[in-house]
Amino acid sequence: MSVFEQYKQNPKDFTRLVGLDLKTFETVEKKLSAHIAQYLDDHRISKRGRKSTIPLSDQLLLTLLYVRNYQTYLHLSKTYHITESYGRKIAVKISGHLLDLYALPSKEPLKTHLYKTVLIDVTEQPIERPKRQQKAYYSGKKNAIR
Repeated sequence: MSVFEQYKQNPKDFTRLVGLDLKTFETVEKKLSAHIAQYLDDHRISKRGRKSTIPLSDQLLLTLLYVRNYQTYLHLSKTYHITESYGRKIAVKISGHLLDLYALPSKEPLKTHLYKTVLIDVTEQPIERPKRQQKAYYSGKKNAIR
């Protein structure tokens, strides 16, 4: 049983975990499938190599779980029984297709976007220094910040 099949057994939990209801997810999956088929027709060289053993629904679910919950690739790889690098490869590929499909801006404009409020955690953390041979870690000059 695929991970998507397990998740869709409880629609309320599916919506909470993925951020989309089941009907919307299936619509996105159909559009994504058509988009990928068109992409492969346009870029014939992309058809080479091994075909993925993970169904498209699981690939889309993996990508949405990563985006929604920001789970580590280690956690996703254990869930899908794949390697971390392959999980990242899937997430990057599917997110790229989603950006193309829905004509979303790339990640670059988000980096330069002018935000009204920015929150930065600047809590000072003490640095442990050795009692002996302190010269390698401390120049002897006094600073205003301690």
